Amino acid sequence: MKVAIVGCGNVSALHFDAAFRSPAAQLAAAVDIKPERANRYAEKYGIKAYTDYYEMLDSEKPDVVHICTPHYLHTKYAVEALSRGINVLSEKPFVAIAVYISFISSILCTLVNPILVTYSLNLSRVYCTKLLVFSEMDTKRSDI
Repeated sequence: MKVAIVGCGNVSALHFDAAFRSPAAQLAAAVDIKPERANRYAEKYGIKAYTDYYEMLDSEKPDVVHICTPHYLHTKYAVEALSRGINVLSEKPFVAIAVYISFISSILCTLVNPILVTYSLNLSRVYCTKLLVFSEMDTKRSDI
């Protein structure tokens, strides 16, 4: 499965690493409006860097797009990928602006492509370690 990752900020590191390690994935492209970010991942993984999302979709024709952009762009990029028959894995929230909810619902009902909204931070080692520490603290409290 050919994978493109859009948005090369902090959370994207988890996506790049997972796609790179997966035997089912072929990491193909890094996209970010800041060329230095896209280039950093492109060099690290031997893939192509893009600053234009639409150009990447036209050139690479990925099977799945991981959307790791700022929240307000998730819907826009997901709709474009889904309309081209490309599967989507989006960071949360999928819909950041309430007026888009009915619009997205109507689009999703007409498509057969899967969309997955991930909460990757919830699965990170740092987050899980913090959660474990807080859980242990709660069990030691006498007022619980």
